[in-house]
Amino acid sequence: MILVSATAQARPEKRNELAGRLAGTAAASRNDPGCLDYRFYADVEDPTRFASVETWTDRASHDAHMGAAHVVALLAVLGDLVTQAPVITVHEVASSSTYG
Repeated sequence: MILVSATAQARPEKRNELAGRLAGTAAASRNDPGCLDYRFYADVEDPTRFASVETWTDRASHDAHMGAAHVVALLAVLGDLVTQAPVITVHEVASSSTYG
């Protein structure tokens, strides 16, 4: 399983546009083959800061997702919407457990 976490800082005047594009990308991505979950969140203390968490069945599914039209469209405009390049971290999960 692949877990992807990312953070991005919106330009204040572009916050709503970025939020809309992230919401659309997340909705479309949840239909991509191999996507187990894809969500984004706005920081409660800084509403211009966003985080996303994605879970994929495998690396090949995530790699294919990166070439999907909805991701390519987001990446094409992202530079105009953020103050700096997003930070994206990809983790390979060997196993997981549920507690509680």
